[in-house]
Amino acid sequence: MKKYIFTDLACENTEYNQEYRAKKSEELMHGVTVQRVVYKLKESTCFFTNNITYLSDDEFFYLTALIAEEIKKFFYKQKPLTKTNKSFIVVGIGNPDISSDSLGPKTVRSVSVKSNENEISVFSVIPDIFANTGLSTCEVIKSYVKYFKPDIVLAVDSLCAMDIKRLCSTVQISEDGISPGSGYGRKVERIDSETIGVPVIAIGIPMAVNSATLAVELLKKMGISKLGADITDTLEKRRGYLVTPANIELTVRQASFLIAKSIDLAIQTL
Repeated sequence: MKKYIFTDLACENTEYNQEYRAKKSEELMHGVTVQRVVYKLKESTCFFTNNITYLSDDEFFYLTALIAEEIKKFFYKQKPLTKTNKSFIVVGIGNPDISSDSLGPKTVRSVSVKSNENEISVFSVIPDIFANTGLSTCEVIKSYVKYFKPDIVLAVDSLCAMDIKRLCSTVQISEDGISPGSGYGRKVERIDSETIGVPVIAIGIPMAVNSATLAVELLKKMGISKLGADITDTLEKRRGYLVTPANIELTVRQASFLIAKSIDLAIQTL
């Protein structure tokens, strides 16, 4: 069954793969559960909250402040920002034409872009997808990094979850990079500090569940652990489909605004 489990969440990867032996810590902060996972010296932080679409103003602003503080923590952990001029590139990964995959592009459009304002520069880029440009996301980011020489890259992308309850209600920040398209089971070049050449902080919210993963979870709840040839064949045919909420456009709009404001606040308060 493991081959049909697709998730971008560190908390789910460590739950499903016990051999990871990751270190975990968890705390509750004003209704928001904050879980930190450390695996192979790479840290990821997940914020579990109510559905982002329906947060009250107070909940939204509090979550924004929490995320901003965590982003700043990752900033200083990745690279001591002690020099006078600091620069960042915010990358909106994903297909801007597909609602569930447009979190990155929509976030970038809402981030405050600056050029040498108060000795801080913030650049933004939407690399689009290979099918539209003929260029891999990683190669596009590399070219921008080579030209602008940023201190840190912030990569924002829609994620896939294993548990449908985590859709649109989890925010993940990670120093472990990101693999675009992994929710479909695609193997593409990972975007991280090794491939890009500068520290990468990945930020995302799960917007979809792979249909094969959803089916496997339902089978497990029914007590079915061994898959017959007919079930395996069906799963193979369904692994290319994603399940998203009915109000995905509204959710992505709200989620992109949340991440954009969190990034702005983190950089403004350095």
